[in-house]
Amino acid sequence: GLGRVLETQQKWDEAAAHYSTAILSKPDFAEAHENLGVVLTLQGRFPQAEEQFAQALQLQPDSASIHFNFGNALLRQNKLRQAATQYAAVLRLRRDDLQANLNLALVFTQLGRTAEAIPRYRVVLHLNPKDVQVLKRLAWLLATDPDPQIRQSTEALQLANRATQLAPDDPSVWDTLAAALAETAQF
Repeated sequence: GLGRVLETQQKWDEAAAHYSTAILSKPDFAEAHENLGVVLTLQGRFPQAEEQFAQALQLQPDSASIHFNFGNALLRQNKLRQAATQYAAVLRLRRDDLQANLNLALVFTQLGRTAEAIPRYRVVLHLNPKDVQVLKRLAWLLATDPDPQIRQSTEALQLANRATQLAPDDPSVWDTLAAALAETAQF
């Protein structure tokens, strides 16, 4: 408990020390391993963080929280494929997890796996229909993807219009709307 308090105060070294003490007194305490992994990630101590998450998952393999935090640590290291595996594990356990769907969509986008990113973005919009960034990202993919089978000009235009209504002062949504209009031959 003290480790958590110190973590919220951004006293990473002290929080890590308390989590380590908890693990020493109870080595099978999965939550302490996970929490230590989170703090180590925040400190940029990624190899140690990965070790803690791996130990936590050995103790609780069906913990969506551990998979999610492990995915975040991997994402911060640009280990995209491994991060995708962890986020996919979260979604096997909690299909409608908004943040895991979003993170997986972002990872798939970075990996160039647009066809896999699009359904994840759609889930996020279903859960949070006013997310301008997701509206913009999905509209952009549907309007500009090099694969003509992925492009969906009508949907891209609808999404971009909705984004401009929600964020009329954001120039990037207007850029996305322009791309969607061009895809629908409305030059």
